[in-house]
Amino acid sequence: MILKCIANKGSDLQPYQKGLFYTTETRFDLIIGKSYEAYAMALISASLTVLVADEYDNPAWLPLELFEVEDSRLPADWEFAKGEAAINTPMPGELVCQARWGYKEVVRHDAHYYGLEERDPEALNAFNEERARRRRD
Repeated sequence: MILKCIANKGSDLQPYQKGLFYTTETRFDLIIGKSYEAYAMALISASLTVLVADEYDNPAWLPLELFEVEDSRLPADWEFAKGEAAINTPMPGELVCQARWGYKEVVRHDAHYYGLEERDPEALNAFNEERARRRRD
């Protein structure tokens, strides 16, 4: 799936998005008009996020609202899993993953999914290996 950036500031998001993830002062490391490949998607507290490599080549889970869909085809090897919200009832106001789909590590391994946000070296290596594999295919 290829996404074209149409916004890169928290002030561009709808109020429900800002309350969950970002403030009006947030700046995303994206270039408006540039295309980004989506490596995964996650439904977080009823908001759809996409995993892209930002302008610093870092994995970033970002609201889909920052993009328009240029190419909606999903890779044939993507997988799907229910998130922890499907297993445990979340506390009011708690941000929880309800579902995620994408390459196998991000779907099958909670540690990898959270490790991307925490910049865990093992998770970053796996993400970069996935990016390299996609370039070869």
